Amino acid sequence: MKLSRRSFALGLISAPIVAACGVEVSNGPYEGPAPTPTPAPDPPIVILPEAGTNQPAPPLEGLPPIPWANETHAVHRVFYSWTTAEQIDELRDGAPFLTRTVNAQGSPGTFYSFMAGWAAGGDETAKFFLREEFQKSRYGWVNPLSYVLVGTKSYPFGDRLLRLSLKSEALIAVVSWTSKARVFAIDGAEVSFEFLRSNPGRLGAIFFDDRGLYDHPEASCYPGGALREFIFPNESMIEAWEYATVSVLADVAWYRRAVDDLLAITRANPTSFPVSYCYEPPPPAAPVPKSLIDAFALVTEIGTPTLTTLAATLAVLPDQGAPLVGPFK
Repeated sequence: MKLSRRSFALGLISAPIVAACGVEVSNGPYEGPAPTPTPAPDPPIVILPEAGTNQPAPPLEGLPPIPWANETHAVHRVFYSWTTAEQIDELRDGAPFLTRTVNAQGSPGTFYSFMAGWAAGGDETAKFFLREEFQKSRYGWVNPLSYVLVGTKSYPFGDRLLRLSLKSEALIAVVSWTSKARVFAIDGAEVSFEFLRSNPGRLGAIFFDDRGLYDHPEASCYPGGALREFIFPNESMIEAWEYATVSVLADVAWYRRAVDDLLAITRANPTSFPVSYCYEPPPPAAPVPKSLIDAFALVTEIGTPTLTTLAATLAVLPDQGAPLVGPFK
């Protein structure tokens, strides 16, 4: 997934709810976005002063519980992936879920490009991920809010939304700029990389964080931002996928409301926003949890201007058409 390093901004989805009457919902009655493992709340990014009366306000209330991920919270089972109408048509015709080795620009994507460079230098971990059976893949995130707007381009990776879930035996590899991979089971237990090497067929997803891969220190900051993504390179570890079902469209509606709620909170707390990894509001602003930043794959700022722009895209998502559920039996 090749992205411009100096021009992308946070993206959010939008969609009119498309009628899908009579469709079986594969995951049962909708009860909000699929739950993800939630550790103890992470500390606020606002740093408390050591003394004085300029103390921060109480933590913000009413923040929508948007699923999030980072290098220490990468174990998830449910993901969203944007794709094209062409690929949806292929799926309707019975094509495999994973069919592409390059993106629309002819690039293997950021992760595979970095792995090729590391492998050329003799990195054995990178060579593992470049195995032939892992070359066809999809990209995604733990919620559908990212990769909708990159720079000024809407839906650069497609305007069709897939939701997928991994099998319970799947393993998730976490790869960052250190090139040292950590591996986790779906229950959160860490296993050795040698275990994955001995069981390559269980690789279900790769979490990749490219912060720190650049020489200039501002590389991690808005608007240049770093890229974070999940890669799904193994169709055999995908338990199920859905497109345009009642459940997926209900997710769309939930996230639209979440965006509206978040925008209202930023407007009501102007001293607390914007926030990003690069800067934070000084006290007495209300503490903003780091998990809010980690809800978005592209490391950018979260504030009223950005969210206002994103809210303006809420009517852009086209009709998704007839529902589709896989894998096909």
